[in-house]
Amino acid sequence: MSKYVIDLNCDMGEGFGMYRLGPDEEIMSYISSANVACAYHAGDPHIMFQTLKSAKENNVAVGAHVGLPDLEGFGRRKMAVSAEQARNYIIYQVGALLGFAQHAGLKLQHVKPHGALYVMAGEDRELSEVIVETIAGIDPELIIFTQEAFVTYDVAVKKGVPVVKEFYGDRGTKEDGTLVFKFNYDEVGGSPQGMADRIVRVIKENNVTAVNGKEVSVIPDSVCIHSDTPMALDFFQAVKDAFAKENIEIKPVGEK
Repeated sequence: MSKYVIDLNCDMGEGFGMYRLGPDEEIMSYISSANVACAYHAGDPHIMFQTLKSAKENNVAVGAHVGLPDLEGFGRRKMAVSAEQARNYIIYQVGALLGFAQHAGLKLQHVKPHGALYVMAGEDRELSEVIVETIAGIDPELIIFTQEAFVTYDVAVKKGVPVVKEFYGDRGTKEDGTLVFKFNYDEVGGSPQGMADRIVRVIKENNVTAVNGKEVSVIPDSVCIHSDTPMALDFFQAVKDAFAKENIEIKPVGEK
């Protein structure tokens, strides 16, 4: 039995129409949880269903990756949204993926806000409360993905809603424990092996070096590597090799 168990998640299905973003089919064999775009920041009905089918074939748990209605900006631009709008955006997207999941014979494991919505909620307690209550209202067993340093985590814990702590393997870490929004090679190890070593250290020692050089305590339940990160497949292969060497088992958070 492995001493260390971690979920490895990835944002998937983020193409649109004839356009594809990231080597999803290849990545699916490396991960344990897939965050499926629900056609707001990316994705469309056909890509959503195909992504779920691929996840099922690879025994990967699935969740709704809910974002702001911003295809052009890929959901990475902050928007002014009311509590009612945030609630309805989430219900609409999770509801759509639920329908596809049922048709594919899958159960949704989790919900993960995407991009700007993820960060906005992490900094805004009122928005986090809306998001957490909405997700729990859809299904109280749905797990919310966020970072421990975000207020979203505190809100979910206080409301008794399932929540996991995420670490971003392909993003730098700030001194407060939150992620740096943009990718930078130097901030994540400078190479596939460097990134893998950084992730292993977080899992085994619960520490990471922040972008300002200070040591930060991080205790993750799940590690994320984006599908659109440059050299994504090289990063995933390096992580897989490092996990095998360090006896780290990859398992969905719903099974841990």
